[in-house]
Amino acid sequence: MTLSTKGPLRLIERLAGVKIIPKWRLADYPLARHLEHLFDTHGITTVLDVGANAGQYGRFLREQVGFGGEILSFEPDPASFERLQASAGGDRHWHCFPHALGDEESETQMNLMRDAVFNSLLAPREDQPFDQNRIRDRITIQVRTLDGMWQALQGEFDLSSAYLKMDTQGYDLKVLRGAQGSLPRLKALQTELSFIGIYEGTPGYREVMDYLEERGFRLSNMQPVNIDPAGRLIEADGVFVNGAQTGG
Repeated sequence: MTLSTKGPLRLIERLAGVKIIPKWRLADYPLARHLEHLFDTHGITTVLDVGANAGQYGRFLREQVGFGGEILSFEPDPASFERLQASAGGDRHWHCFPHALGDEESETQMNLMRDAVFNSLLAPREDQPFDQNRIRDRITIQVRTLDGMWQALQGEFDLSSAYLKMDTQGYDLKVLRGAQGSLPRLKALQTELSFIGIYEGTPGYREVMDYLEERGFRLSNMQPVNIDPAGRLIEADGVFVNGAQTGG
């Protein structure tokens, strides 16, 4: 008979009054606990996962946040989309859409990088520090707007308590500008904040924060994503709550 280690670990936690966290979860643990509290407080039922790549964020929601609601993942790169579908396979509350979101409905070129997590509609800066963030190919993709899709999505999913997560490698502000009618309906959102630009034309963190604050969103949490060799913050994930929706 094979014994699970979960029972003994829980016993040790109770006896010692501690929480045992696997090493691989440590980096994301603060964000996971914050989102767990935020989702519970505001009754989040649906997460719009824009820039889903291979489904890393969806798995994070399921495995670390404990979110059991609907996940709507958007990913335009066909190879990444195939891996995304594999990640979502068997999960009837996880739905995948094969296009990007931006500020206008269009057909455009996407840069495929050496590592797909860096794929972007923007070109990488020459002085950026990541060797894997170099263009290896370009493909044509379809770009939609959240405003343009909102009615159709609302007809199929419960968007009354929705959370928008964006990870589009420098394109998040474009996504927000294509969601001007949808933003007031969101309970909260998550966006990348750039402190040192790694793509040409990436909006700085102040521009993004000002844009959101002017629309009633207030900073709820910030977690570092990348730090350069000199110890300077490159990117952080910012979580914002909608004051009009949450009473703040």
